[in-house]
Amino acid sequence: KYVSYLDNNANKIRVFEGFFDFLSYHSIYQNEEQELTNFLVLNSLSFFERSLLLMEKHESIHLYLDNDEAGRKCTSLAQKRSLKFTDESKLYKGYKDLNEWNVKLNEHNVNLKIKEVKHRMRRHL
Repeated sequence: KYVSYLDNNANKIRVFEGFFDFLSYHSIYQNEEQELTNFLVLNSLSFFERSLLLMEKHESIHLYLDNDEAGRKCTSLAQKRSLKFTDESKLYKGYKDLNEWNVKLNEHNVNLKIKEVKHRMRRHL
């Protein structure tokens, strides 16, 4: 088990702690046009420090690490090294990670659609 790096010859990189977070990112933004970016999936925070040089080859580095002690520690370390690092975990504040936030958001949207359909059905009865 090692990192997964998708090189799109971009000067921006998005870094994910786990593969499900990476998939969630693509699910969230699938219908939006996006800037060209490279992607790095760490698969484990044990690879974070070993991957810093690869990350720092980019002009901007967007971190999507878990909202736990280990994720915050790595984010803090990175931001002390360089201003190129941006903590994106504020997007999913209150959730363990991007994937958990995405799952809850989708559950909420499904529940809203069910309520809307039930309301429409009642009006037509």
